[in-house]
Amino acid sequence: MSDDQMETAILRALELVPAANTALNDLDHRFDSRERWRVHEFCGRLDAGKIFEDRDIYDLEDLLAPIQAEIELGWMTHWVHDENHAAGGWSETILLPAAAELEAKTRPLSLLRDALVLVRNLRRTEDVLIKMLEQRHR
Repeated sequence: MSDDQMETAILRALELVPAANTALNDLDHRFDSRERWRVHEFCGRLDAGKIFEDRDIYDLEDLLAPIQAEIELGWMTHWVHDENHAAGGWSETILLPAAAELEAKTRPLSLLRDALVLVRNLRRTEDVLIKMLEQRHR
């Protein structure tokens, strides 16, 4: 792993912070009072650029979980009739408009989570590599 990979991953995560902050503020009404406190605390860490610990990934996943569960409930499968189709039609699965809108609002948060996971994985890769090199030179 090169330093460039880590720098690029960190930069990508930091570039996602403004959109993630906006998304959290837009979704604030969906959280109860206890969760709102966690949202505001997480936004404070975002603003300070203190988002590169494992707990930040877990906090973000915890905040996203109930919203993602709601989005999953928005999938609907229906039959599309087509007399020219060999089977008479086909099954189509779509995301209902309200769920699609919610998914779009949470997308910056999912992208930030993915970027933070990449930074964590690069950091872990570096740690493993250092240990392996130390063992080889003993």
